[in-house]
Amino acid sequence: MLGLTQRTGINHLTDLLRLHPQVRPPEPIWEDYLVHELHRLEDYVTSVATHWNPRWKPEGAASALREALGRGLADFLCGIGDPAWRGDLVHPCPITTGPDSRPLAPRCVTKTPSTQDLALLHRYLPRSPCLILVRDGRSVVASAARGFGTDWRKAAHLWATRGRGLRAELESGPAARRATWKVVRFEELVRRPEPILREVLAHVGLATADYPFDRVRTAPVIGSSYLQPDGVVTWKSLPRPAGFDPTTRFADWPAQHHEEFEAIAGDVLDYFGYERHRRAGHARRPRRETAARVSRTSRARG
Repeated sequence: MLGLTQRTGINHLTDLLRLHPQVRPPEPIWEDYLVHELHRLEDYVTSVATHWNPRWKPEGAASALREALGRGLADFLCGIGDPAWRGDLVHPCPITTGPDSRPLAPRCVTKTPSTQDLALLHRYLPRSPCLILVRDGRSVVASAARGFGTDWRKAAHLWATRGRGLRAELESGPAARRATWKVVRFEELVRRPEPILREVLAHVGLATADYPFDRVRTAPVIGSSYLQPDGVVTWKSLPRPAGFDPTTRFADWPAQHHEEFEAIAGDVLDYFGYERHRRAGHARRPRRETAARVSRTSRARG
């Protein structure tokens, strides 16, 4: 799972997926950043291949090397949280069983709050499903400024850059690559959790019959800066208060903030289906793209 940037909500989606009896995280590495640094492996493969004699005709060898390295990354992520793995960093995990008492194969769900090097993912893990979480950039910026003290304009530029990169991949990337991706809007997950989770579970190959949908709306909150009076982010599970709504963190922004943000990232808001700020005396600006369009693009197969 990749979040467009930090403060996108990947902790929330990860915690919801962990309610499934087959899912476990690669404890204790909660955010692995393996995709974020794939350009280093790409440099390695490219450099190694320059030493191969063309007369050997090593067609396809570089691709095979990439996939072998990708399998190594997957083995690392799955092994570090496996109950049979006995390193110093992890604790044994309980083995769950299905209705017929047969052990269920655990599924490892990993996360990184970055889509850097997303374009390289298919070269190393071509068959692994990838969830890409996006969130209204204004909420991302407001949360980053409150919880981490991040300069909001810097956060806005990063969100815009990552959003444009994802848009380019969704619109022009190979169909085989896009087929393994699913874009999820954080706001839709919050407002319509059950239908969105059914789509997510189907995409990653998990049975919906085994999922406790009745526990979704009471799931604890982790990582919110708005449940702390001083805004300090805590990674402890906190009870979900009545009326908790993380989708409008920018509700008290002055008009100038909206204008500056839209100058930086208005096209990305449009693409992912987020409405621009309605100024007094101005009609609502039509959106050039919708969330449904983005969702269809992310699942396109050709």
